[in-house]
Amino acid sequence: LVSEIEAKQLNQADATATFKKCKQEAAIAEDSLEKAEKLRAEAVKEELQKRVEHSDLDGKLAALRSERHALKGIINSATDQSDKILDNIRVVKGYEMALGAAFSDDIKAPIISSNDKSGWFELPDIQGNISLPDGAEMILDKVTAPLEMKRSLSNIGVVESYDGSRLQEFLKPGQKLVSKDGSLWRWDGYCCMGTDNFSEVARRFKQENRLMDLMSEIENTEKQLELVLINLNRAQDKSSKSEEAETLARNVRSNCDEKESKSSRILSTVEFELNILKSKLHTLADNSAIKIKDKDVLEKEIIDLSKALKSLGDLGSHKHILEEQRSVVEQSRELMV
Repeated sequence: LVSEIEAKQLNQADATATFKKCKQEAAIAEDSLEKAEKLRAEAVKEELQKRVEHSDLDGKLAALRSERHALKGIINSATDQSDKILDNIRVVKGYEMALGAAFSDDIKAPIISSNDKSGWFELPDIQGNISLPDGAEMILDKVTAPLEMKRSLSNIGVVESYDGSRLQEFLKPGQKLVSKDGSLWRWDGYCCMGTDNFSEVARRFKQENRLMDLMSEIENTEKQLELVLINLNRAQDKSSKSEEAETLARNVRSNCDEKESKSSRILSTVEFELNILKSKLHTLADNSAIKIKDKDVLEKEIIDLSKALKSLGDLGSHKHILEEQRSVVEQSRELMV
């Protein structure tokens, strides 16, 4: 029984060590799972942000393309097959109203190679001083146009609205002042304020500039969308890998929990069996103590009996006397009968 207890104690030590190891592995697996869950949450959040960003840019690009398509339709519908000089003019954004105020329907005329028909004919530069009044900005610096319009454009100045009326008297013959809001002051005294000077040409220039802005914005948005799509794919890949890592960490923790539970059951079984053996040993020890005590009592009784027996002397002689006495009694009993 003692050898069984010693063997079982060794089993208990092994089971305890295995349980502690499994418990440590379970704690490590739990920590790894928490980290994996955190990384997974961050990856999902990042993916969602990239999806929203991609969706916003995609919606923005669709709106820009739709506006571009509509503007192209409007511009194309206003453009016929004739070679209008208007179709070859580009103006800096913000100066559309100024250029529109400076010209009327003559800007819709075509370019001509000889001045014996209607249109714009190229002439040499004007000789002499044709400078504009101080404070006026030459609109020629803000416009890209055919050479046929150089003479006309060089005589047009851009001023602030509050300066037009003041500078008008300093204009030379053929010169004009215009403002960004569409007001006009001519050398001959004619004035037309922006609120009264609605120009289809200015609208056309605004539409063309807006179309140019749209083309640039669409190009930039497409590049941004391409970059966002790359980032979205990366975020999706990261999210997928983090999900796999989380699943793996969860499985590892589950296996560690199962091992810990199994090792705990084994340890409990070993401890239970060891307790039973110890209980048996304790019972045997108690029984042995009782038997030893009974043995001492019996040995004492034997000693006492031995002493009593010795005090009786020779039992054989006493037996002979008793036999003689029994014979006398028998004879007496016969005589009485």
